[in-house]
Amino acid sequence: MKRASSAGGPGERAKKASATGEAPAFPRGAGARAPKEAAARRPDADALFKSPDAKAKQASPGGNGATKSAKKLRGKVLPATTAARTKRKRSADAQKRLGEVQEDLDSNWAEGGMRIPKFVEPLRFRRVNEGMLLLGVIKEVREAEALVSLPNNLTGWVEVGEVSDELSELIEAALEDEDAEVPALEDYLRVGMPVRCAVLSTAVVSGKQSGHHKNIAVSLKPARVNAGLSYGSVHVGMALYGAIASVEEHGYTVSLGTEELSAFLPLSDATDSAAFPAGVKVGQLVECVVKKLQSGKKLAILTADQALLAGSITKELEDSTIDSLQPGMLVNAGVHKVMDSGLILRFLTSFIGTVDLSHLPARAALPKTEGDGTVAPPTAHFREKTKVQARILYVDVGAKCVGLSMRQHVVSRSAPAYHTQELQLGQRFDDAMVVRVDPGVGMMVRLAGKVPKDADDEDAIKAKDKTVIEGWVHISNVADDKVDKLEKHYKAGRSKVSCRVTGFSRIDGLVTLTMKPSVLACDIMVYEDVKAGAELRVKVVKLTEKGCMVAVSENVRGLIPPGHFADTELKNPEKLLVPGKMLKTRVLSVHAPSRKLILTNKKSLVNSELPVLADIGEAKAGMVCHAYVSKVQDNGIVVAFFGPVKGFAMLSELGIDRDSEAPSQVFRVNQVFNSSSSNSSSVLHAVITLLRGMLSSRCSQAS
Repeated sequence: MKRASSAGGPGERAKKASATGEAPAFPRGAGARAPKEAAARRPDADALFKSPDAKAKQASPGGNGATKSAKKLRGKVLPATTAARTKRKRSADAQKRLGEVQEDLDSNWAEGGMRIPKFVEPLRFRRVNEGMLLLGVIKEVREAEALVSLPNNLTGWVEVGEVSDELSELIEAALEDEDAEVPALEDYLRVGMPVRCAVLSTAVVSGKQSGHHKNIAVSLKPARVNAGLSYGSVHVGMALYGAIASVEEHGYTVSLGTEELSAFLPLSDATDSAAFPAGVKVGQLVECVVKKLQSGKKLAILTADQALLAGSITKELEDSTIDSLQPGMLVNAGVHKVMDSGLILRFLTSFIGTVDLSHLPARAALPKTEGDGTVAPPTAHFREKTKVQARILYVDVGAKCVGLSMRQHVVSRSAPAYHTQELQLGQRFDDAMVVRVDPGVGMMVRLAGKVPKDADDEDAIKAKDKTVIEGWVHISNVADDKVDKLEKHYKAGRSKVSCRVTGFSRIDGLVTLTMKPSVLACDIMVYEDVKAGAELRVKVVKLTEKGCMVAVSENVRGLIPPGHFADTELKNPEKLLVPGKMLKTRVLSVHAPSRKLILTNKKSLVNSELPVLADIGEAKAGMVCHAYVSKVQDNGIVVAFFGPVKGFAMLSELGIDRDSEAPSQVFRVNQVFNSSSSNSSSVLHAVITLLRGMLSSRCSQAS
């Protein structure tokens, strides 16, 4: 109920004051101006909304506003200066361009609010956003984390707590129970395993010695990946991503991470060994195909048949939105636009996606050179409205952009071509053909593959396409010095280069290469090149609590433990081990899979001319060689040679008085001595080390 007011509203009070000629007692703001004063101070409102032509006419010398746009000098009226006319011209041109750009932007939007880009940009680190979904492949599994190969040679890091909720619960339960064994991450993730990732964060980590490092933290949890999944967006034959939640009598409950839909995998459909190489475990990630949908229970019956999974095509549904799109989905698409920078595809009717040059299918045919000497772009053989198949690489809901791949191994969910050829790190190629040059970025080269002939039919050409092995050389790895214009030095289809393998991009199916002369001439490029007992010249990187970090080459790092800094204990090791100093060391042990390299700077071991015992098969009775004490026990000592070779000397063979001396009083860890080994078998612990020579030397020194 409104309260009655005899005074009326503000409008009525204003009218009364105007009628009586009285000014209001408490005016709001400034007092009312006279009509002439208000008109004088008020700008011409019509002039604010005039067209550019009307404004130009008014500002022209012959127009009504000539006196406003001209300058007066000593009573003479002069025309507008060149600067003023230039500003007006630019303003008019800007208005015209704005209208054209707006019209162009309106035509560049597809249905569903997805913009049709003007060029195809590859996925770079700066474009990776929090919440983005990416398709990845596990490339390394460590104790508490794993490395994921992401599109366009990016790498993601996933911690053990971001694999699945079920695995996290198992780990928490094992940590609380002292007798329980903590699940090993390698039992749940394997190298080469496709996964779907959700980006948690991105950061550029900088270090004094290592420089800048780009970090992408990702999660593999279905609860994060399937956040946009709904029952209405799922159909029979569609691939779903989840984790084994529990083991039931007739199968396995699969958690999709959403309450919209539950899933069940029958025992009869979980027999594919390719899907479960080490068996089915609770917390294990799975990717299955929907075999049946029960609408009443909102339940999906799954199958782990890998053949069905490879050919599972996502269909369009009424509830399909960009939120329901996920990486790894296989879609039928049509080429909407062909550009030099890539392809624009239209799929599921209203969605737009891009395919950059690195994810076009590999072709056995070499690039064609036009009559003017230019090379046709890799997209030259594609035509608009052509039907193709592609798999979604990434989805950025916030930016409304989708990236797809047409690479053969991605579409078919198979191993890359380089995997079948068993390429090795450090392998050298001297006749690699340049097939594409990206100015300011890098080069694509062909390492192997059969070139098609004119008589080959379509099937023969497709078979040869599968043998193509391509590699990528970043511009920073082309030479030791900076290269300004890459396109002037190398030509696609004509230039041949020498390069070495530095890594593999599993999701891209490319070999990472370097052309630096310093690396090509390097004897040790990867940890596999290092042999136990070998002499190495290294550079000191930094001194830490764990020891001295050294660099063997660009990609190989090693550690000198504090006990091996020198033959004698150093009180001030920072004076000897200065960053940048070159040292002559010897390899104590190396484990290439985990990239662990341990070295010694003890000159008694480095400069030893005695035989190096690094293989148990080379041990002979009476053999004299250098060794060092690895461990001191009450019943004897453990003696380490090089590599995995170790021996045990029992208390009875140490030559010490058991009643008055203990092994810890005579021997110390990392102590170096000459030793002889007795007969040895293939069992490592059967090597018995005799220390008579060392003991007699100690006795002679004491006397």
